[in-house]
Amino acid sequence: MSCTDFDIEDQGLILEDLPSYVAFKNDGGTITPIVKNVAENTTSAASRTVTVECPTGTLSDITVSYSFSGSAVYGTDFTIAGATAAGGTVIIKQRNGDNNDFDFGNIVVTLLTDAVADGTKDLIITLTSAVNADGQTFAVGRGGTDVLRSATFNISNVDLTLSFASSSASLTEGGKEKTALVVVSNFAAPEDVTISLATQGDAVLGTDFTYKSGNPLPATVTLLKGKTSVSIDTLLSVNDDLKEAKDSIQYTLSGATIAGAGNTVKIGTAKTFVYKVKDDIKRITMERVKTDTVRITSINQTGPLLLPVSMSSSSQQSISIGYNITGGTPGVDYVDSSGGTIVFAPGQTKANINLTIPSGAVSGGVKKINVKLNAATLLPGSDTEVEVVATTNLESNIKIGN
Repeated sequence: MSCTDFDIEDQGLILEDLPSYVAFKNDGGTITPIVKNVAENTTSAASRTVTVECPTGTLSDITVSYSFSGSAVYGTDFTIAGATAAGGTVIIKQRNGDNNDFDFGNIVVTLLTDAVADGTKDLIITLTSAVNADGQTFAVGRGGTDVLRSATFNISNVDLTLSFASSSASLTEGGKEKTALVVVSNFAAPEDVTISLATQGDAVLGTDFTYKSGNPLPATVTLLKGKTSVSIDTLLSVNDDLKEAKDSIQYTLSGATIAGAGNTVKIGTAKTFVYKVKDDIKRITMERVKTDTVRITSINQTGPLLLPVSMSSSSQQSISIGYNITGGTPGVDYVDSSGGTIVFAPGQTKANINLTIPSGAVSGGVKKINVKLNAATLLPGSDTEVEVVATTNLESNIKIGN
């Protein structure tokens, strides 16, 4: 058995060395064209970056030149650091000694919002030439072809859009909380924007709420050029001592116009803000409760007896509430000096049921007296936000005698 030399040239095939080249790098090493679909306001660095590589390596830094084409306008739709409207350069650094590594350079596109409804624009970046610091020239495109010589950005239009910074806020009447009414835009306005406002609701200005500025809310407000937000005013709650089923006001962005020819502005989905005022419900409780019985077993314990009652927050007007006494004999075992009603003066949160225990009450056996708050006797004209706490802390027990 003999062997015959196999020569490629004998077969009519000629091998040529692949030229040293630079090209755009595609994920996974594929040769499919690079197309990135982005919006005018895209901020993701990965979405805005294309990478140029030199798979064949280099002994010194490579300067790669590129140019722009397409409908996107430099300085209006995009910019690249160090570039001009004609194009720019990117540096591929000398290989760091790892022969399994490629050499890379990144081109980072900064996208610009312009508030012009101009549809989708395309930006094509094309590699035009490459030379290293030693004067070696590199082909552009994979293997010196047009493959991966260009990268395309399809830039979709984004409308300047306004919305409220938040959709709602709730405050308790008389509370210290403040709610700012703020309108925001999705990018800085290229020109002044005039915003129209509408209001509706049950809350009454001056009665349920007020504005920090002290002025009525304007019908229009201006978002200044270069700004992304405007604070219309700050709302503060007012304590009206009235219990209401619904106490709110709604603000609506009803329209907007922007200066500058060709500029457009839209109202976003978050176009309403609801301000809800919560009633300041005042809860009344007994401080000496049923489980803590007052015991009077000797003559030296008789005389005035105060049963403290508390209200959770003060009122702007007098609050009157009734109570019932059961057990014992009026005038013999106790004297009701308060007459069945206690009164909280404006600003007060403490009141007393005033009883007097006669000295003779300790004789004649044990008597039990129960004093219980009665919400039903809340007098007309009193604060309708007052509630007597249910089931607990409503009554006091008094035990007189041995």
